[in-house]
Amino acid sequence: RQRACFEAERESMRRLGAQQSSVVQLDVGGIHYKTSRATLTSVPGSMLEAMFSGRHDRLLATTKDGRVFIDRDGEVFSHILNFLRDKAARSQIDLLGAPEQEAIRREAHYYGLEDALFPAPRRALVLGGFDGTAELDTTKILDLPSMSFAAGPRLGSRRGMCSAAPLDPQSVLVVGGYDGTRNLDNTEIISVSTMSSSPGPSLGRRRAGCAVAVLDAGRLLVVGGFDGSARLSTTEVLDTASMKFTSGPTMESRRLGCAAAMLDTRRLLVIGGHDGSRFVDSTEILDLSTMAFAPGPRMRAGRSGCAAKMLDEGRLLVVGGRDDASWLDTTEVLDVEAMAFAPGPRMGTRRRGCCVLTIDEGRLLVIGGHDGVNCLDTTEVLDVPTMRFETGPRMGTLRDGCAVVAVSC
Repeated sequence: RQRACFEAERESMRRLGAQQSSVVQLDVGGIHYKTSRATLTSVPGSMLEAMFSGRHDRLLATTKDGRVFIDRDGEVFSHILNFLRDKAARSQIDLLGAPEQEAIRREAHYYGLEDALFPAPRRALVLGGFDGTAELDTTKILDLPSMSFAAGPRLGSRRGMCSAAPLDPQSVLVVGGYDGTRNLDNTEIISVSTMSSSPGPSLGRRRAGCAVAVLDAGRLLVVGGFDGSARLSTTEVLDTASMKFTSGPTMESRRLGCAAAMLDTRRLLVIGGHDGSRFVDSTEILDLSTMAFAPGPRMRAGRSGCAAKMLDEGRLLVVGGRDDASWLDTTEVLDVEAMAFAPGPRMGTRRRGCCVLTIDEGRLLVIGGHDGVNCLDTTEVLDVPTMRFETGPRMGTLRDGCAVVAVSC
């Protein structure tokens, strides 16, 4: 029996060696790669599987030095190849900013790998908020296929005006907020697999009404907020390897209730807020290469308690908030190339303290907030092709100042 097992193992290794020994050299957009036929054909039904199956070798374009030439983005192809070599590498893509993910998605679509690299998120976590009576330690799970809400795990603290971002595909970091007594300088980590909470790293300052964004695979940035005595212009950077916060660059304005979103792999935009005197219509751009802020384009209205999300590679949507006159049902769309705002579609409800989620490539969901009279449990779905809002599912819990994060499982 032991010999039979040994022979089976040796045969398996022989086959693996034979597959791996079929070396393929590539020139993708001028960048050279060396891999195996087995790697390139590891996803059945993909264009790469068809190209390197052996059925079409005579049709493959080659360079003078014998490399198979593919006229696509060579830098982005490194992410594609890493995934083909090890499917677990997909988790690193989840940590990239939205613009970089969009570039990878575009190439994955060309290679017939979009569904493999970007499986549709199946759930989202809505966290904390204020229901009109008390700050909440409850969460809601949104099932995206059915668009229905169910009770989620409890937070370790009550958190109104909190923010949240993914740490990795299996965990979510919940940042700061107000617990009904004081502004918080702590964080907690929600495990998606166990739906349980554990303490996270401490912030350097108490922060309610701050914003958080993923800068890259190793860093998150927390911006602005209110520490209990003053609006903040400071930021903090979380190193996700050491799980420690350090001081980040200082913004030009103090900002409570601001939003933040990556415009591309090099730039973060911080939007609106309240500086202690007024609702600001200004934005600031963080250059990730220098980690310094510079003035960005002005919005058409001051907005505190707004939310923002990329519509596609070239447009950013800013929704709701409050200005000097009222709570807002208006939105604005930033043309990233022109760096100018234009009016966007009007929501069905005024919403300050709302949050926004990408459902899929053609839909966004705006969640909760306050309409100037009541906290809200309603949502609205934006159909991106038509740029029209429709009524979404109700949460069943009033939530002003909540946060939302999509999760893949």
